[in-house]
Amino acid sequence: MVRLWDTCHLYSGHFLRGFDGVAWIFQEQKKYRELFHECMERTADLLWEGDKYKLLYDLSQFAASVDPFSEWEVFTMESLVALGRYDDAERFF
Repeated sequence: MVRLWDTCHLYSGHFLRGFDGVAWIFQEQKKYRELFHECMERTADLLWEGDKYKLLYDLSQFAASVDPFSEWEVFTMESLVALGRYDDAERFF
């Protein structure tokens, strides 16, 4: 799981930002973003199954910082509730 976690953290957003109009760069951006999403979802599943809720929370915060507006808030809410941090979950909601 640590390797998967580290792999997810390699993604930092757009590939070659500023060159969005170039077809092959657009395709690469799309590919890397999809890989990032797959990595994040698989890591989140493993963390949830392993009751690693604090790490799940950290993962969701990282994902939201790199790829906002992609519904990573679900992981944040789930981890906060699982940690018993209901007040934080309510504020976050």
